[in-house]
Amino acid sequence: MNAREAFQWTYFACLGAIKEANGAAMSIAHISSFLDIFIERDLKEGALDEADGQEFWDQLVQKLNGSPAPMCFCGLWPRACSVYSLSAHFDLHQC
Repeated sequence: MNAREAFQWTYFACLGAIKEANGAAMSIAHISSFLDIFIERDLKEGALDEADGQEFWDQLVQKLNGSPAPMCFCGLWPRACSVYSLSAHFDLHQC
């Protein structure tokens, strides 16, 4: 698993938790410790640069805060969806 996949799976896990809790407020504290491990490894391997790692964080925060979503989230593009929402379908593509 690389940093991109770690962010994607974390996002999907959060969506599942929100759905399970019927939209109730919840905290996802300390995910930075988990996700930074993947970023640091990818930085050392040269698979990622610092700007890409920051972009992953920015996109995750935007999505979880309900802000207008970026066109692409960690390589996920909305497929056949005019409204970008939690239920949007995604295709895996490189940003």
